[in-house]
Amino acid sequence: MEKALKMLDFFKVRTPGLIFLNQRKSGYFIPFFLFFSLLVSVNSGYGQVYPEWFLNPEKLHVSHAVAGYADPAFYADSAVTQAYLNGCETFAKETTCQYSGGQFYWSTEIGVFWIGNDVQEVFDSSATALAKNVLVAADTFVTDKIVMVLATNEPPSDDASLFKLRKTRSKSSPDWIKELPENSEFIYATGLAPLYFHEKSSWLQAEQRARHNLARTILLNVNSVQQSDVEGQDKRYEDLGITNINSRVVSRWFDPKDEICHVLVKMKK
Repeated sequence: MEKALKMLDFFKVRTPGLIFLNQRKSGYFIPFFLFFSLLVSVNSGYGQVYPEWFLNPEKLHVSHAVAGYADPAFYADSAVTQAYLNGCETFAKETTCQYSGGQFYWSTEIGVFWIGNDVQEVFDSSATALAKNVLVAADTFVTDKIVMVLATNEPPSDDASLFKLRKTRSKSSPDWIKELPENSEFIYATGLAPLYFHEKSSWLQAEQRARHNLARTILLNVNSVQQSDVEGQDKRYEDLGITNINSRVVSRWFDPKDEICHVLVKMKK
């Protein structure tokens, strides 16, 4: 009964056109655009800080949690709303995405060169509308470079440490940066992106690349075409076919030394 009441308390506010955040500790609801975790930017050489829920979303202990991103705006509530809607789109991509196409490589005696790709990511747009009825904003994080919203489909863990800020440092990078986790139940993949002027673009690109790499891991047919006019050269095309994935973000990390955004994703085998 206690769990049922908690779920009811979490989801009972639903106003069209306006999203509310359940401020669980104080016992009342407030519009989430009035609730921010404000961060003062720090020099990237000394690391950057992020909420623990962003770095390790699995610790929230919910079946689905997404981070939505937006650029800062003059009207803060508008930026947070855009971040929430971006999270709804990510929910749709993680649950309904199909991948097709592939990547081109050119192998020579010097080495293997990446030529390009024609990978297409297609998702069910109606799932974005569904996400608006499923996901509730649980926390926000705002800096002068990015706005983030944590959206979950059920109440996240009450562990206060998940909502505290943690600084990322190159020397304390997680093990999965160098080696993927091993698990008999899940398939893992990583994606990375450089830190762009708009930090939102960096995290979106890193997550998309992680999903692409996950799709490549699941289904990959390699077609090799030998060059007849040049000895020792080979053209290779990696074809994804059509791959459906149902992925989740496991962890994120920012390396301040190289200014690289890393994302780890997984899906059930």
